[in-house]
Amino acid sequence: MTRLNSLKARDIMQKKVARLTPSDTIDSALALLEEMHISGAPVVDEEGHPVGVLSVSDIMQRAHVSSDRLDTGRGDYVLSEIYADEEDDFIGDEVIRNKQGYSPEVLGRETVGDWMSSGVISVSPETSLARVCKLMSEQRIHRVFVLEKRELVGVITSLDVVRCVAQEE
Repeated sequence: MTRLNSLKARDIMQKKVARLTPSDTIDSALALLEEMHISGAPVVDEEGHPVGVLSVSDIMQRAHVSSDRLDTGRGDYVLSEIYADEEDDFIGDEVIRNKQGYSPEVLGRETVGDWMSSGVISVSPETSLARVCKLMSEQRIHRVFVLEKRELVGVITSLDVVRCVAQEE
């Protein structure tokens, strides 16, 4: 684990970061998250500075479900094919990718700004991997954003950390 001790945020961050704006609709945000196969994305202002985060957890909060902001009725399952590169990696829920009338559908045209978490947890590119992991654990989050002079330059997810540790084996 010697190499792990010398790693910095810049060494494992993903540089391609999907971004949302406060004025994006929830349905367009869900489409982006699904298309990118991610569970959350930063919300940026007009200058591109992070002002919040929207995650699937934010969307699925009890308040949204219980206030009828989401339609959670059950419907018919439609099975779809597993992508060739997913066969070994995904089992179960990923087999049922298209659930007619079952997956939550956003009611109305509410915006990302209405549903996002306003706190942005960030690190600099020079932050040690150990510090990134400690921060993620303490804050109970699955992603931190890498900022350089207030500019979003990357993201580190819990999966990125696992992938990094697995490469050490």
